[in-house]
Amino acid sequence: MVRGKQASEADIPFSASEVWDVYADTHQLAQIFKTVPGSLEDIIIQGDGGLGTLIILVIKPGNAFRQFTETLVTLNNEDRVKEVDVSEGGFLDVGYTFYRTRFEILEKGPNMATVKKSILYEIKDEFAANESLATVEENPDQVKAVENFLRNRSTAGLIRGEQIISVDIPFSASQVWDVYANTHQLAEIFKNVPGTALEDIQIVGDGGLGTLIVLILKPGNAFRQFTETLVTLDNEKRVKEVDVSEGGFLTVGYTFFRTRFEILAKGPNMATVRKSILYNLQEGSTANLGLASVNENPDQVKAVENFLNGSSNGGPNPGFIN
Repeated sequence: MVRGKQASEADIPFSASEVWDVYADTHQLAQIFKTVPGSLEDIIIQGDGGLGTLIILVIKPGNAFRQFTETLVTLNNEDRVKEVDVSEGGFLDVGYTFYRTRFEILEKGPNMATVKKSILYEIKDEFAANESLATVEENPDQVKAVENFLRNRSTAGLIRGEQIISVDIPFSASQVWDVYANTHQLAEIFKNVPGTALEDIQIVGDGGLGTLIVLILKPGNAFRQFTETLVTLDNEKRVKEVDVSEGGFLTVGYTFFRTRFEILAKGPNMATVRKSILYNLQEGSTANLGLASVNENPDQVKAVENFLNGSSNGGPNPGFIN
């Protein structure tokens, strides 16, 4: 018997209790998960959403199986844990004797939670080749769908806004992404951009998901400090997202503030840095709408370009951390 376990974690910029309310509601969660692109064709719920509820997952043609049924076996509101076991078809038809999916909603702050999805399974030795069917890879996409649902639900009385600015840089997209993906290095470069409100940037973490970026502003600004949390780092699509998780914008009427960097290829030696911000602002705080800005992007890109020029010329690299 082969035993296995996999786990995936994804952050979501809402409180753990808000996220748990969605995951605990089996009927609602099914409707959200059905919107996620992938192999699912339909989800059918039989039951009231409590223990023993059946979740029938219909898979699109061309996959290893067309349908299987899960049974809800754990719904722990105190610990925010939900578990479902495959009880008919699917994995049980291709050598698995046990297949459990577990969701845990972990609190990271007043407006930040982590969704930890794990699977635990057993498969007969002679069917070991089918172990590759066990996966938690869809977790980030599912969490993103839940985030979109929560944001759309919570925007009553809010002004939603988005700003985008694109700047070209004469280096390949992969070279530019290597800089933007390195949070510690990028902080050192951005700290040296003249004319910005920044006084200092402090990084807490290893640069991966969940890393905290503490931005300290010069005196005279609307606020002196705020913290961002790294929530997306997609090396394939070259996308990086950070959400304000403490202080700053959240103290002047904003309920959500996300900054997104995308590095787009324009040619072998030309890329575009697209910076966007997405935010929700309480209607009573519209005077603070002007604080949301992407105007510093050209200066930031120029600083990255100077860094890359120094690197390609073999000269000193200001801000480089070994």
